Amino acid sequence: MVWNADPGCCDIPGDAFNVYDKLADGWGMEASMIIPISANRVASTRGHGAGYTSPWNTGNLAEGTEVAIQLCAVKGEAFSCSAAYTGHA
Repeated sequence: MVWNADPGCCDIPGDAFNVYDKLADGWGMEASMIIPISANRVASTRGHGAGYTSPWNTGNLAEGTEVAIQLCAVKGEAFSCSAAYTGHA
């Protein structure tokens, strides 16, 4: 999972995150923005094979807004999640 607070080179948007699935193990990767809860944003590799990178999930947040994004390995209804990554917009 990659979080990008500010726009960067190569058309990388700001206030954006995406996920990459590198293992051909039947599990996908899914990241959810859990703070701010009103953002309701998810980036996922569900339905794609290993080596897939999700599109950037982006949306403007006020400068300095606290964010928390949780990464989960997902397979059907099963999931295993990390602690949340925290940062700022």
